Amino acid sequence: ANAGDFAQHARAHIGQILLHGVALVALEPRIAGGDLPPRSPLEKNRMSSIRSRITQAMALTGQTPVTMTAHDIGGALTYLPKLAAFRNLEPYLHGRGETAVAVLHHAVRHPDIRGVILEDLPITHADGAPVPGILTVCDVPELLGLLAPRKVAVLNPAHGNWTWPVRAFGRLGVPKNLLFCEEMSAAITHVF
Repeated sequence: ANAGDFAQHARAHIGQILLHGVALVALEPRIAGGDLPPRSPLEKNRMSSIRSRITQAMALTGQTPVTMTAHDIGGALTYLPKLAAFRNLEPYLHGRGETAVAVLHHAVRHPDIRGVILEDLPITHADGAPVPGILTVCDVPELLGLLAPRKVAVLNPAHGNWTWPVRAFGRLGVPKNLLFCEEMSAAITHVF
């Protein structure tokens, strides 16, 4: 769920990714540092305390780590095209766990995102990755359906039981653009 995890995936599939002419950028999700292994018991307590305080501060402003990570994705995607190396590149996103939910929320609101890979996506916001008030409007399967007609890969075949996103992609005539799979290599081939 952090940039290191994505870098590990990228290294494992770098040849396949480069065949598609993709530039990789990895961002740390908000308060990811609290997930790093502590060097001592004191550091473990300090990091836990910092993570709790940041989460409390976010709640006081109506934010969560998911909404702030989605905001950070937007900031990066606004800035990167200004750099020569990233000009004229099509944006694709990958997220794991809570970051997958942040990617999903960002991509729904930004149709310029060409495709997404969602790994370990929670089945519902109620199981994790809270977004204030979201369940009064929709849940994860409905958001996934809103990504149609873009290319989407979900690395968790159990989610293939969802009917809403499957029907949404089907009704738009692009049922093959939604893939539920177990392997990152299948996801990369599908999305790129």
